[in-house]
Amino acid sequence: MTTIGVRSSLAVTCAAILVSSAAAAQRPPAPAALSAVPVYPGAEPYDPESKPMVSSIRETLLELPDGIPLLSSTTKYFLADVAVDKVAAFYRGRLGGIASGFKQWKAVDPRTLSPGKATAVHYMSYSDGWTTRYVYHWYRKEGNGDIVLNEVAFSVLVTTDPRLVNRKGPDSIIMVTEKTFSQSATALAPDEKALGVPVYPGAIYDSNASTSTLGALFTHVFRTGDPVERVTAFYERACGRKALPGAPQNGGTNWYLRPCSDALPDDYIVLEQASDATEAARTMIIYHLTRIPPDRD
Repeated sequence: MTTIGVRSSLAVTCAAILVSSAAAAQRPPAPAALSAVPVYPGAEPYDPESKPMVSSIRETLLELPDGIPLLSSTTKYFLADVAVDKVAAFYRGRLGGIASGFKQWKAVDPRTLSPGKATAVHYMSYSDGWTTRYVYHWYRKEGNGDIVLNEVAFSVLVTTDPRLVNRKGPDSIIMVTEKTFSQSATALAPDEKALGVPVYPGAIYDSNASTSTLGALFTHVFRTGDPVERVTAFYERACGRKALPGAPQNGGTNWYLRPCSDALPDDYIVLEQASDATEAARTMIIYHLTRIPPDRD
């Protein structure tokens, strides 16, 4: 009886492996470029007016330990006059993919790819506070070593755009994004237009400490040798409001202004004594920016 049970177990295991291998063989390959990503049939291009986006930043490739500068980023928006579950069914059929999550995806290191190769397509869904968002994403490595992140995201359209509020719906918004990261890129400091507030005179941009999360939440860090009290006084004058005291995790006191700009109410600035303080970088000026895609405005 034991022998029969073992043989039966092995047969089931072998069958499962064959089914898994067949499914993997049928999985569509990752599209080679943004232009190869299919768009839901009948979806119409939508070029929304958005808040100013930061175009130059040292991103961390979803929390990899060492960043690679962002060389370029392109997002195209489309509107589909259908329920989001139909859009989801379309992309499941076209892109296939592996059911995943943020933890699994952050474990993918695209630097290990051979030139010309791509990772598998991963997909997930999550709530962003307004609705359920669906995301497909994958990396590929170019022949010159650049790493490209492709992403297709879609959700129910939620907007106050007067051009769209009278649409009968249901509507879905589809966002197709391509980002290229390159070690040859230069992480330039964002200007005052991108930040929405002045840059402290003489402050130096710290690209290694500046990050982006999912292309919507940005942290820009500048350093100056001036004492934090002087920097705080500058921003109180520039913002026209008093800074509020806070308690950073590493102890001591910092100051923050929230919001500094009435036009960008989700942004704020934190001013704090650098833990690795030197005469040249005594104070850290940390800009926290929210640049939510326009369907969330």
